[in-house]
Amino acid sequence: RAAGRCIIRSFPVVAVNDILPLSRLYDLAVASLTPMLSTLIEIPSHEPDAMALVRIGIEAAAMSLLRLPELTGPSSLRSTRFDIRGAMRSPGGEDHVGVLTLMRLAKESKTLSLAFLRSKDTIVADLCMLYQDLKKMEYQRGPGVLHGVGVLPKSRRILMGVICHLEAMSGGTPGASEILRSILDDATASIASTNDLEHLSAETLYRICECSFDVAAFSPEITHSLFVFSDTSSSKATCLNVIHKAGNFGFTMFGDDRFPYETIIQWNRLRAALFILLRNSGNPDLPAAAMEMMISWIRIECDTVNAQ
Repeated sequence: RAAGRCIIRSFPVVAVNDILPLSRLYDLAVASLTPMLSTLIEIPSHEPDAMALVRIGIEAAAMSLLRLPELTGPSSLRSTRFDIRGAMRSPGGEDHVGVLTLMRLAKESKTLSLAFLRSKDTIVADLCMLYQDLKKMEYQRGPGVLHGVGVLPKSRRILMGVICHLEAMSGGTPGASEILRSILDDATASIASTNDLEHLSAETLYRICECSFDVAAFSPEITHSLFVFSDTSSSKATCLNVIHKAGNFGFTMFGDDRFPYETIIQWNRLRAALFILLRNSGNPDLPAAAMEMMISWIRIECDTVNAQ
């Protein structure tokens, strides 16, 4: 606990390169101790100390996410964009250790999940705001820039999974539900705002792809709700129409020599995002709108193969 308090106090005053290895080690230590903490919290004589460590571990992990970039600089290696030096990652891992610590503390057991929720009355809402701050840092870095500030999108989306798990465990917390709805609405509105679906640029496909990954990071219950609507003029309906047309886009451009290579790459990334989005929408069955979309994509792919 003393080490955690020292690290938390050091964030505002110590240089990133100096505190990064210590914070990384502390986050890893807390994550590895979650099975033991889960047991200790159930023992009355050890519960206060274990609970105090949970609170400090959550705060230290959250502050490391906000203040320590997942990658401090561009890779010095020729064959990869990722360099282990200056990385807030676990050995051999691909995600910020701060978010992995939060995930272990939130999901190790039901007992630890409830302890996480008891750590602070506004903890779920605070994590929602942390998510929004990390999203803003991504915009600050710019498309394709993975180092400097904040975390990579995958780590941010793991945080969304933690938030949705805690929100479900709590049965809904004041403030957090509204922020979650706002985050989802922002992602779907960004997709729905797409114009000229017949001529999608690489930049537009990249945006749709990232927003689709963001929506897929929500719980299956929330992702499923995207495909259920009654008003065909609603933002949801427009969003799904854009996703449908964008998923078909590469096939409709088959044979066009003007199809840029970067556009092909971004369309294939989008197809991966849409696969994950549809897979995560099962609750337990896929919604009818998702099934119709999949059938359309399969048909046009088969038609394109036949044309070749």
